[in-house]
Amino acid sequence: MDPVCQSKGAQQVLEALKKELVKTGLDKEVRVLETPRIGGCDQGPEIMVYPDEVRYAGIKVEDVPFLGACFPVSCRRWKSMKTRN
Repeated sequence: MDPVCQSKGAQQVLEALKKELVKTGLDKEVRVLETPRIGGCDQGPEIMVYPDEVRYAGIKVEDVPFLGACFPVSCRRWKSMKTRN
């Protein structure tokens, strides 16, 4: 993990995100990948959500439940697109 992002709470956000996915039952549908850096981490920890390619920056642990609530939309869209192909 990037030291700058880590100093801004990235590890705590990562752990909270994984717990939130288990809590919401999305842990089998959503994969969390740790990357060295998406951007500059100037604003704090960052998250990129695919397939929508939505980037969240400056994430704090208290933001994670909101993010978890957004994931089902992405998952439903992906499943819908996958069944059409």
